[in-house]
Amino acid sequence: MMIKSKVIVWKNIYKVTKYLADKLRLILLHETKEIKLKMFFEKIYPLKTDKDLVRVGPDYDGGYLIPNDLEDIAICVSPGVDSESRFELELANKGMKVYMADNSVDSPAINHSNFHFIKKHIGSYSNQNQISFDVWLRDIFKDSKNSDSILQMDIEGAEIETLLSISEDYLNNFRIIVIEFHDFSRLFVKDFFEIYEIIFNKLLKNHSVVHIHPNNTSKIHRRGDIEIPDLFEITFHRNDRFVRTGYASKFPHNLDRANISFVKDLKLPKCWYFHND
Repeated sequence: MMIKSKVIVWKNIYKVTKYLADKLRLILLHETKEIKLKMFFEKIYPLKTDKDLVRVGPDYDGGYLIPNDLEDIAICVSPGVDSESRFELELANKGMKVYMADNSVDSPAINHSNFHFIKKHIGSYSNQNQISFDVWLRDIFKDSKNSDSILQMDIEGAEIETLLSISEDYLNNFRIIVIEFHDFSRLFVKDFFEIYEIIFNKLLKNHSVVHIHPNNTSKIHRRGDIEIPDLFEITFHRNDRFVRTGYASKFPHNLDRANISFVKDLKLPKCWYFHND
């Protein structure tokens, strides 16, 4: 009986110590509260709509799932080129003008008459090697301001400053938006979480998330019951273009593919699930 009592006492001491340690960590490291993270995950939980998703691009990194709503889209804006351009090629073959920018390469990996490339990084301001996203978009849309367009952005972390700076008018010009978000585990840090909240509130004002897929090059970061992969591909669809029919329920989607084929694909962590329609 004495041994059992001691075990109970030590268990209680452990629980109290863990509770105080977690509270102290939140204070010292400015960590985001779990309830705020769960509310954020619920806010960006993918919708199911009357528009099926299709895969555009290769069956690995560089291919993305987007809504089958491409009719009359005249322009694709694609900052971040690297060595894979088959997403852009498919859209160019549909007749879209494709505008690409990347200072790390001299040209796209593939040539097409509808490709328009500048050797510049995209960001929040302009200098010798970089151009402000709004300045670039102003030049792109000057002759077709009211044309619907699609945005595909993979700019290795610069999406944060770029999305903070983009004007809402230009953002609303995009019928479909695909963004690869980097360092997503920074959501655990309160200051970064608040920045992501601003960005997603901006994106979700007139768009909704319709697909989400962790990149399997990610590390998964854990804090208690919360798991956040570093890299996410997230697809948004403008709200006036679809009818909502429920919530996505299967992760990964049937058309999802591992970004690296020889590494097991990542599933969306269970702590992100909120709906089972």
